[in-house]
Amino acid sequence: RCLKMPSVIAFPLKINNKSVHKLAIPFVMVLFVLGNYLSVFYEKILSLLNIRTTQPTYFMPKSLTLIVLVAVLNVIIVPILTEFYLRGAIMQSLRQFGDGYALLVTSIISAFMVHDISLTCLSFMLALGVGYFVLKTGSIRTGIMMQIIIKLSFYLIFLVKYYCNATVSTLILTTAWFAYISIGFLIILIFIRKKNGLVF
Repeated sequence: RCLKMPSVIAFPLKINNKSVHKLAIPFVMVLFVLGNYLSVFYEKILSLLNIRTTQPTYFMPKSLTLIVLVAVLNVIIVPILTEFYLRGAIMQSLRQFGDGYALLVTSIISAFMVHDISLTCLSFMLALGVGYFVLKTGSIRTGIMMQIIIKLSFYLIFLVKYYCNATVSTLILTTAWFAYISIGFLIILIFIRKKNGLVF
């Protein structure tokens, strides 16, 4: 007979720590930018080792309706399914061996789910951040919210590079990263100042 995990445990939806939950978006904004800059050095190391990498891409149909459907699939549906699978079923079942172990294993799995080796470092960092917040809030809803921001950011990067030349896209993305990290840090600092007793 197979042992079954109750759905309320395998897929926890109730947010137990709303203060930490509110910090999830600004935190992932900062982490996304830092991870992208770290990935630049990671790609250079891969290049020195003669390991070829590819840029992430998306299917771009000509129909506006299909473009919207592709965006919804990548930005909303995929993050939801990913979180139910990784931070839900897998991580919750591995927590019996310790939260640290569960977080590390699911982050490694997430890192190798990407199609390009150049993204493994960034994916691992983001997975650690998402998994940590899920553990601290006790809800995969936090993870879903963070994953939607991550996937939306990746999709916007692709659109900028797809429709703009190299010079313009670099300018837009550099400005966006500055805004991301500035707004993220500002919200975190303001929130922590208001919540002196907040513990991560």
